[in-house]
Amino acid sequence: MEKVRVVSNVRGFLTTLFNDDRLFVNFIQKSKVYEINNRKKELLSKLIRSKLFDILGISQVIKNKETNYDYLFSFNRFVDSKLPYALYLENPTALYHYSIGRGESFLGRRFLKKHLENKRLLEICCMSKACETTFTKLCNVGDAPNFKLETIYPLVLKNSFFKEELLREKIEQKKLKLIYIAQGKRFISKGGLEVIKLMEKINNRYVSLTIISNKRSINKEIWETIEKSSNINFIEFNLTYDKLERVYFDHHILLHPTSDDSFGLTILEAMKAGLPVISTNLYAIPEMVVDGYNGYLTTPKYYFFDEDNLPNKKVWNNREETIYSEKNIDNNIINFMNEKIAKLDSNRGLLMQMSLNSYKKATVGEFSEEWIIRQWNNVFLKENK
Repeated sequence: MEKVRVVSNVRGFLTTLFNDDRLFVNFIQKSKVYEINNRKKELLSKLIRSKLFDILGISQVIKNKETNYDYLFSFNRFVDSKLPYALYLENPTALYHYSIGRGESFLGRRFLKKHLENKRLLEICCMSKACETTFTKLCNVGDAPNFKLETIYPLVLKNSFFKEELLREKIEQKKLKLIYIAQGKRFISKGGLEVIKLMEKINNRYVSLTIISNKRSINKEIWETIEKSSNINFIEFNLTYDKLERVYFDHHILLHPTSDDSFGLTILEAMKAGLPVISTNLYAIPEMVVDGYNGYLTTPKYYFFDEDNLPNKKVWNNREETIYSEKNIDNNIINFMNEKIAKLDSNRGLLMQMSLNSYKKATVGEFSEEWIIRQWNNVFLKENK
């Protein structure tokens, strides 16, 4: 069995992959797992995204001196090592700390060229096709790179509570249960205010909303609105995954009206539980949600990525005034969600079919566990090299 050392810090969802016993490789993880930044890391992130660092073309590279492994694995970071490695990538700008000026600067382009031409880099595995199709432009890749570039979706396991007969029972419940999930500062950029305003508009005791987020990231005025609402339930984002699975399956529809997403892991988790999704047509989301099939998609007020899935500079470099601003309520999204929720609430047969469609799309083909495990085995097994 090949030994693969995880050298970078990683998002929590990757531990599902590392611990899967269907792999023919052994991931050895000694790195930190993170989901949201603490205040110290937020300050460091602001510093490293400064214009000075853009000009200097400085980005983090993981140094590894250990040699008693077959391969290395890194998330969003290049590696300096004598060992071959695979890089798993959220979106191309993550390689230079999401600061698009750095990728365009002279020294930034030299940095990318140096590390992309490193023969130790075997493969860049993108989390989405949106990442893969924009990689060449955003990273100034030549016509014949040394490495392989492909999409491998995140490994999310089937929801252990999903059963079709239980789904039918849930669909027949009188109360329609909505769920919205966002962490940290992104409560606003992922549409938290719009979801709260939606519930004020619906004002129906037979429609409820569960919000899963971090209380510390919500300002006092918004928190008071949540507390006063009779049809909103708040859960702190500290659930074990088993409990989160249960919460997903106990609900009918995921609301994800985001203006700020590279992937939207919450969407895939909800689909594994058979939830239709009401979201925006941003970046990788249309790869998971097909409008009218397993959910509904609309256009956000602010596009973090443009129609070509490239960073929208007007928003990217003005986040505080656009996607992070509590003043910019998107009434079109509120009305869109209200319309689609009413449609699914009044037509439970349609809700049932979309639920089944969502589960099928998440568990068959490229999003299936078997497909993703096979892809990762192919990345690291020596007989495939």
